[in-house]
Amino acid sequence: MDQNAKPAQSQSHSPSQSQSQSSSQAPSIKSTRPLVLATGNRGKVLEFQSILAPAGFTLLTPNDIGFTDDVEETGDTFIQNALIKAKALAAHTGYPVLADDSGLEVDAMGGAPGVYSARYAETSLDKAIPQAKANRNKLMQGMAGQSNRSARFRCVLCYLSPGLEPAFFFGVCEGEIAQYESGKGGFGYDPIFIPKGYEKTFGELSQVLKDQMSHRGLAASQFLASLT
Repeated sequence: MDQNAKPAQSQSHSPSQSQSQSSSQAPSIKSTRPLVLATGNRGKVLEFQSILAPAGFTLLTPNDIGFTDDVEETGDTFIQNALIKAKALAAHTGYPVLADDSGLEVDAMGGAPGVYSARYAETSLDKAIPQAKANRNKLMQGMAGQSNRSARFRCVLCYLSPGLEPAFFFGVCEGEIAQYESGKGGFGYDPIFIPKGYEKTFGELSQVLKDQMSHRGLAASQFLASLT
């Protein structure tokens, strides 16, 4: 993981209106700031919607632009995987693309699950246990008896606009792994992660509060700041 990578200069981030209207593959929309999210994760889409829509973006999913391929995340770092996803979607549309790669790093487990957070545990073919639940179960089993419960969520966003170099934005949220799962909000590892300075998990906190401190919220705020 390249934690020392620097985000690109802000002038490389601004999409032009002509670029966002150039693709015949994209649906007809009225917004002057369409943005394709390189994710089909409903939880991520909802978080980006709450953060980016107020800034005037109309968010499009891969399905909205007719992209149905499975993108293999073969990178060893969040930066590499974010770029892989951004390039795959950018090749299919003339709109700017924002790709997210993120995960949970647990110190007592050597930084795992890291880039493998979304597919940390093996699940049965019939999906009797949802992937997210299986991931949490495996992590909590590995943390049994551990006194060092420090962890962090890390997010890398890759913004790719036609004709421009990719720009990267970073967010980290420090915290710890809870002793037990709690809360129905959020998604993924949220019910077992307690952000620093709080006693409740992300699964128990409001979405508004989570957006202000989360790894994804911080990276998205950095992205928005680069456009001003």
